[in-house]
Amino acid sequence: MSVASPLKPSRWGPLRHQEFAWFFLASSVNRLGSMMTSVAYAFAVLHVEGTATALSQVLVAQVTVNVVFLLFGGIISDRWSRRTVLMSTYLSSAVVLGTTASLLASGKATVGALTVLAAVSGAVGAFSMPAVQGLIPQLVPRHDLQQATAMVAFVRHGAQVIGPVLGAMLVAVGGATETLYIDAGSFLVAVLFLLPMRIPGRASVKQGIWQELRVGWHEFSTRTWLWTIVVAFCGLNVISSGALMVLGPLVAKNTASLGVTGWGLTMGAQAAIR
Repeated sequence: MSVASPLKPSRWGPLRHQEFAWFFLASSVNRLGSMMTSVAYAFAVLHVEGTATALSQVLVAQVTVNVVFLLFGGIISDRWSRRTVLMSTYLSSAVVLGTTASLLASGKATVGALTVLAAVSGAVGAFSMPAVQGLIPQLVPRHDLQQATAMVAFVRHGAQVIGPVLGAMLVAVGGATETLYIDAGSFLVAVLFLLPMRIPGRASVKQGIWQELRVGWHEFSTRTWLWTIVVAFCGLNVISSGALMVLGPLVAKNTASLGVTGWGLTMGAQAAIR
């Protein structure tokens, strides 16, 4: 009787494709680090200035820049190698987090500096998201695409549950500075996983950037059902994010019975029941 191959499709699924396996490892590490960062960054800001105004200023800068640059993220990932885009964003994120941690460690961190770094982080994230979404179909054949997408989504959701808890525990034990250094290291590890990955070339894009933006805006603005949903969810996110991402860490920091660890558990539980 022949021994079954350890790479048979029924056991490993899309991971039997080497390029997807490298991408899966990189995106898993990256996602976990990103969710740890969300907790560490909030308490880093509150360490510098413990007010809701300071934290909201930093978050608004990050989200606003992210939304603006997201318009260009997909266009760039269509023109450049998505592997190159991802590696560039991961390296940029590592630099941003490392710089933030260094400012905190030296005692030179200010709300203004953290706001600028958060804006840079938001811009970087705008380029990584479209690259990730467009890369999966390049790495697996069509019949494995659904399972590959589901695997990445599963890890993303799992990181939303585990990441805040782990990040909060690290902040409670070692502080926000050390946690941000660890987060920066996770992005560098993700880059190492992407190094051996090779993806096939794509057909060149003939349209200009501004022409693509005009076409995309026309398709979006002429579909009432679409932009209405987007506007509605923007409003809901503003309300929920204000309460969850600003008031939540502030209350946790000032409540001895909750603290950083309690807030991490709260964030993990909130993600688990979504």
